[in-house]
Amino acid sequence: MADKDQEKNVKKNIDIPEEGMAQGLDNFEVWVVENRKKIVIGSIILIVVVAAGICTWLWYKGAEERSRKAYYKAATIEQLEAAAKKHPKGPAAGGGKLRLAEKYGEKKEYAKAAEVLSSVVKDTTVNIYVRARAEVNAGRYYEQAKNIAEAEKAYTSVANNAAYQEAVRAEASYLLGCLYVSKKENAKALAAFKRAVVEKPTSQATLYWSSLASKSMDRLSAGK
Repeated sequence: MADKDQEKNVKKNIDIPEEGMAQGLDNFEVWVVENRKKIVIGSIILIVVVAAGICTWLWYKGAEERSRKAYYKAATIEQLEAAAKKHPKGPAAGGGKLRLAEKYGEKKEYAKAAEVLSSVVKDTTVNIYVRARAEVNAGRYYEQAKNIAEAEKAYTSVANNAAYQEAVRAEASYLLGCLYVSKKENAKALAAFKRAVVEKPTSQATLYWSSLASKSMDRLSAGK
């Protein structure tokens, strides 16, 4: 008898709504029946969205592989141009276009080389180190094409980009200083050379450009 009283007290204390639970389940079943069509449609939509996402990812990976193979096989200007036309963006396009620009440079088609490299700089899917090299090289080609304004713009952009590696920023600052010397803007040249000097270089490349800039500063200050 005591056990039954204790059971009643336990049920009373934890307040188990047995009838309410049964009614709630009945209501849920009714809701499922009434909304069966909506549930099915919703499930189909979810499946389609997931499948579309998977297909997009697979397509992207496939396109990336096709792009890589196209640039890898390309050896001539014509082949590289064809690859660039078919695969204008992507990680492989960065390296491929650097090669194309180099070939344009060998033929002294500097404006074309700079234009190709400018497209690499704008492509955020390309590795940032490749973009940095593309931008400073674009400045060189603009300068050779006598487009001094664009060359100055490219060098300045690289020198000011904290995301770029130290060595390429030092290189751009040095080249900017040389450009100002050619324009006889010595004050600007000294400022650019000063930026290129790195007190504690972290690489041999940085040390190289820093040393050149330091020597150029000394010569310019001495009026040589």
